[in-house]
Amino acid sequence: MKKSKVCFIIFCLFLLFQSKKTSSQIIGGEITYEFIQGHTYEIKISLFNYLAGGFVDRPSIDSVHVGNTTVTFNRDLYYDFAIEGIRQSIYIETFTFPGAGIYTIDFTLPGRPGNTINIPNSFYTPFAIATELIISPSCPNTSVDFSDNPIWFMQLNKSYRQNMAVLNPDHDSLSYELVSCLGENAQPIPGYFIPPGFNIDPLSGELSSGGFDDTTGIFAFAVKITEWKDGIKSGSVMRDFIIDIHPDTINSYSFESPVISGIPYLTININYVDSSTFPELNVYGEAFSVGNPAIVNIVSGTSISASAQVTWNFDSTHARNHPYIFTFRGSNAVQKTDFTILVNIYGPKPDSCYTISTIGIEEFAKDDVFIIYPNPVGDQFAISSSQFEIDKIEIYNSLGSNVYSSAVNYAPESNQECIVNCEFFPRGIYFLKVTSGGKTFFEKFIKE
Repeated sequence: MKKSKVCFIIFCLFLLFQSKKTSSQIIGGEITYEFIQGHTYEIKISLFNYLAGGFVDRPSIDSVHVGNTTVTFNRDLYYDFAIEGIRQSIYIETFTFPGAGIYTIDFTLPGRPGNTINIPNSFYTPFAIATELIISPSCPNTSVDFSDNPIWFMQLNKSYRQNMAVLNPDHDSLSYELVSCLGENAQPIPGYFIPPGFNIDPLSGELSSGGFDDTTGIFAFAVKITEWKDGIKSGSVMRDFIIDIHPDTINSYSFESPVISGIPYLTININYVDSSTFPELNVYGEAFSVGNPAIVNIVSGTSISASAQVTWNFDSTHARNHPYIFTFRGSNAVQKTDFTILVNIYGPKPDSCYTISTIGIEEFAKDDVFIIYPNPVGDQFAISSSQFEIDKIEIYNSLGSNVYSSAVNYAPESNQECIVNCEFFPRGIYFLKVTSGGKTFFEKFIKE
C-alpha cells in the first residue's frame, strides 16, 4: 500500500512536469488597427502558437482591454505553417471609441514557453501585448501592419537579420526600438533583458546579430514601432516574438551586394545564394501597393541561388518623409534571412494632418522629386533627380556641425548620379542639405 502511494505521487509529479513542458506556448503576437469612420476602428489581433507539445487552441480571446472597456475577440481565421509547426490565429472586431484621446489596447494570456532564457520563471510569466491608438479630432490614423511572420529560428555561429517588413498605409515617419516584453497586467517583465549583440536599426526596422558561439535555446523579443506625423506622435504598435537558436548546419546562405540605379527610374538587382536545394526569395515593401507601383521579377537562377529585379518608375506622388523599405527575404528549409534597402523619394510631401511652420527653408515646386540611396549608407551614397539640378551638397552631424560641403554641377539630363563619399564618417545620424536653384531641402540619413 505504501508503495502504491509513492508511485501515485511520482506519477502526479510526472504529469505536472509534462504539463509545464507542454503548455500552450504562445510565441508571438501583435495588435494593429484600421480607421473606419468617425471614432470607429477595426482592431486586429494576431497570435502565434506552437502546434506541438500540448497545443491549446484559442477560438476566442476574453478580456481584451480596449481603452476602459473589456471586449471578447472571436477568431476569424487561422493559418498553419507546417514546416515551422506554428499556427497564426487572427481575431478582428470593430469598436467605436467615445471620442478623441489616447487609448491603450492590450491583453494578457498564460502560456509563454517555459524555457525562455531572458525571462525569469518564464513558464509562470504570462504573454501580453499593448498597442497605443491616438484619436485626433482632425487626424484619423491607421496603424502599421506586417507583410510577413517573424523569422523564428537562428543558427549558432551565423548572423541573423530580420526586417519587421511593415506596411505603412498613412505614409507616416516611423521609428523602431527594442523594448521589454510584457507580462502581468501588460507591464514590463521584471528581470527581462535584451540578449547581448542584438540591435535594431531605428530607421529601417532591421533586427540583427553577428551570431552566438555557444548558446542555444529560446529568447523573447519585443519591437515597438512608433508613427509620427510631422514630428508629432500618432500611435504605436508592438510585435512580440521568439527567436529559437539551434546548432549550426552545414548549409551557407547570404545575399550578394545589390546593384542599384536611380536613372532614369529605380532599379534594384540582387542575388541570394544558398547551399540548400532551390532556395526561395521573396520581396516586401509598400512600393508594391501604391499607385503606379514598383514591379518585381523573381528568377530561380540555379539550384543554389535565386535573384530578384525591382523596377519602379516613381513620380512626385510618391514623395514622403519616411523612406520606402524594400525587404528581400531568402529562405531554405532550415533558415530565413533578410536584406534591407531604403529608398528616399523627395519632393512635395503628402498632405499632413498636422502643420509645423518651417523658417528659412523654401519648398520645392509641386513636381520636384529627388532620390537618395541607400540609407543607411556605407562608404558612399547617391543622389539623383529626374528633373532638377543640384548646385551644392552639405552634411551636418547630430551636433549641428558641418562635416561636408561641396559645390557640384549635377544636371538631370546627364543620366548620371551624384555620388557622395562618406567613408571616413563615424557611425551615427547625419543631416543632408541639398541646394538647387536657390531652394533647399534637408534629409536625415544613418552612417553604418
